[in-house]
Amino acid sequence: MAYGLHLFRGDDWSDPEPFSIEEWDEFIAATSDVRGTGFVETTSPTGEAIRMVDPGLAEWTGHSHHPIILLFRNNRMTVTNPDDETIAWLVSIARPLRARIQGDEGEFYSNDGDTDSESPRAGWLYRLRRRT
Repeated sequence: MAYGLHLFRGDDWSDPEPFSIEEWDEFIAATSDVRGTGFVETTSPTGEAIRMVDPGLAEWTGHSHHPIILLFRNNRMTVTNPDDETIAWLVSIARPLRARIQGDEGEFYSNDGDTDSESPRAGWLYRLRRRT
């Protein structure tokens, strides 16, 4: 099952404050390791080509292993199944964009790369990290 982290403005990712695609495009233009693609392609396990087209699609090319797909839509940018490196990058870009990072379960991510332990809905990443 996919898990998303959302970069947004406001109090909760499910009801974000205005954050325009034009602002997102300005961020992409000013950032050397993010490029707007407008589409993503992959191959299914059965060999079928799958293509998604959306003006909000971009890639973060600064990841140490592979590009990370970013989708800007409905006043927020979402990354699916992020690893620690991606989470740290998201947190680093949140402040310049006047935004916050929140997971699907409601947990917030801060500058120290950890989730907000005071969140009443601390997510599965927070709970998993506390076990190790």
